[in-house]
Amino acid sequence: MALVTKELKSFSDALAHPFKIIWTTNQNNISVIRVYPGTIAGILATNWDTDFTVSTSGRYYVKFVLGTNGSLGNLNLTTAKIVIDSSLPKVQSIKKNGLDPSIEILIGVIQDGAISQVFYSNAAGKVVEYYKLEKQNSQLGSESYDYYYRFELANIC
Repeated sequence: MALVTKELKSFSDALAHPFKIIWTTNQNNISVIRVYPGTIAGILATNWDTDFTVSTSGRYYVKFVLGTNGSLGNLNLTTAKIVIDSSLPKVQSIKKNGLDPSIEILIGVIQDGAISQVFYSNAAGKVVEYYKLEKQNSQLGSESYDYYYRFELANIC
């Protein structure tokens, strides 16, 4: 494996943290938003090196979006990407015996060009039982409860 190095362009590059959101200029001299690489549940977004073009007016939400197969028995996080758009992050649905197929985690907000960072570190993630409901007519020998789950972040610095 070859060691890859990157020249620091400024002092702020040396102070970078996972998911740091910055304004920068791309190779075409256009102002763009860049999000430094970070991981959630050990997963790096597939578009971690993408430059995002947004207006300097209006409100934009910077989100880490995890896609799941929804199945608890053979749970897989299937996709991960950074999304910047004007839609609020979707509230995670609590699913019976599974997970929401799309989980959106807010990283920051850009309001009229000003960046507000709300997430500063890599984070572990885990599936947790949110609640359980007793089944009305469960059969002898079958499960007595329906379990509802959600994805939660853990070990956030």
